[in-house]
Amino acid sequence: MDILNNNNIRSKLGKEIAEQKTKLEAMNGVYSQMQKDAKEKESKLMDLINKRNQIKTKIETLESLNKTNFDFKLQLESKLDEAKRRLDETLREIGEKNAKEIQIQLTNEEIKKEVILLENQLKQMEPVNLKAIEDYASEKQRMDELNNKKTTLENEMEKLNQLEKKLEEQKKVIFLDVFNEVNRNFINIYAELTNGQEGYLELENLSNPFDGGLIIKASSKGKKVDNLVSLSGGEKSLAALALILAIQEYDPSPIYFMDEVDMFLDGVNAENVGRLFRRNSERAQIIAVTLRKSTMKYANQMIGVTYQDRSSMTFTKELTQEVSMA
Repeated sequence: MDILNNNNIRSKLGKEIAEQKTKLEAMNGVYSQMQKDAKEKESKLMDLINKRNQIKTKIETLESLNKTNFDFKLQLESKLDEAKRRLDETLREIGEKNAKEIQIQLTNEEIKKEVILLENQLKQMEPVNLKAIEDYASEKQRMDELNNKKTTLENEMEKLNQLEKKLEEQKKVIFLDVFNEVNRNFINIYAELTNGQEGYLELENLSNPFDGGLIIKASSKGKKVDNLVSLSGGEKSLAALALILAIQEYDPSPIYFMDEVDMFLDGVNAENVGRLFRRNSERAQIIAVTLRKSTMKYANQMIGVTYQDRSSMTFTKELTQEVSMA
């Protein structure tokens, strides 16, 4: 374990953090683009629905006009049948002798009445669009095309919604897996740093973790497990350090930089931190800035910085295993 305030190390760590932020921004960009595409599809779908409703209104108007024409035709046929029936009955009642004269007289009277009636009905129906049937066929074809486009957009929208739901479920599953691993690490590390005290992580909203926060539950000697806010400054430092180390143990890096993380700890807890750093140094390089002797004694190498004669001076001291573990 090296003890050094080194700007080069800070720069390397800053680059690693920047790379992780870049990856996260890229994932957010992909998700934002998917949401944008879905909104564009939805906008096109609404336009098609509005056009379809307009065409549907025109078709209903044409159908109503056609129905009116058809009803008028039926009325005419009915009246003609009725007039013919009455004429036949009249012809049967009279004799053959005066049939021709009466027939002519009755036919003329009936024709005049029917002509007047039909002319009045025709005037009531004006104006009549003679291209209604042709317009109906054209508008119906256009409506069918819009319905097909609408169906296509609805299918694409459904696929996007399913993909978005699938990604959300996968994100939730992955997050919970990572959380459970980090929580197991936190439980072990916190117990090691506090000589067997209990601590664990908890989600505010387990069913939908992205709508809630993270709660740290921990206990100190002689106290029950409670929220982090009820702990002292040193106990909070231990809990925070345990969380950082739990995350690092889940996703380890080759090098770590710790800046006075033992500042608020007593001698016993500071020594526990140093012992943990020494153990973890077998898997990664740990550089720690500290003023605590109880932490320093677990280092493999010490680098000191002094200020003399208006300039900074450094010295390095290699610690033997016996000294470092004393």
